[in-house]
Order: sequence, then C-alpha cells, then structure tokens
Amino acid sequence: MADVNDMDLVREYADRNSERAFAELVHRHINLIYSVALRFTGHLQDAQDVTQAVFIILAQKAEGLHAKTILTGWLYETTRFTAMRFMRTKASRQLREQEAYMSTLNDSNSESVWRRLAPLLEEAMGRLSEKERTLVL
Repeated sequence: MADVNDMDLVREYADRNSERAFAELVHRHINLIYSVALRFTGHLQDAQDVTQAVFIILAQKAEGLHAKTILTGWLYETTRFTAMRFMRTKASRQLREQEAYMSTLNDSNSESVWRRLAPLLEEAMGRLSEKERTLVL
C-alpha cells in the first residue's frame, strides 16, 4: 500500500468502509498527529486523547474531503484545532471543579451537606461493578 496516495486511501475508506485503508492512514500519520498534539497539550495522556479524536474526525469527514486535499496539512490543522479545543475544555472543567470545591470549603454547612450526601454516595458506589468502583476510587 506504500504506493497508494493518502487521498486514494481516504476515498477507499469513505466509499467501501475499508478498515485496511483506514489502518494504513493511521499507520502513516499517527506520529505526526501525536507529536503535534503533545506540543500543544504538554501531557502524554492528553496528546493520546487528541490523537484519537483527530482520527475520529477523519473517519467522520472522510466522505466530504475534496480529492485535492493534502491530507498531511488537513491532519495538522485538525490536530491543532482539536488540541486547542481540548485544552480550553480541560481548563474550563478544572475551573468549574475548583469553584465547586471552594464553595464546599466556604460553606459553613459543609458538614451537614456531607452527612446528607454520604448515604447517597455510598448507595451509588454500591451499584457500580468492581471495575467501575476501582476506576472511581
């Protein structure tokens, strides 16, 4: 498959849902995407998440890509945008979590809140499988 160009592989995937073609695209471009994602996120796990997201976007948009698209450039730009969106989302989530934590510290009734929440939390934990419970803990 080394002699097949990227857009032919994209077309094969889009037209025939070829896993072989998509696997070849992943093989060819995973290092580029991961390295761009890592430069933007600065964290290995975040870069892996962004890399996976970019390939999902490629799979979803393969049919609509123009035949003259230079896939390497498209993947680079998609990785940049995905990484920036990922980091904004992560920062927003961390801010919300910090605000929620701070509000519990500032709440003079936090002890009573915990007394009311504790049974609900334990009930929810009890409904989880052992694997799910381990992940949460």
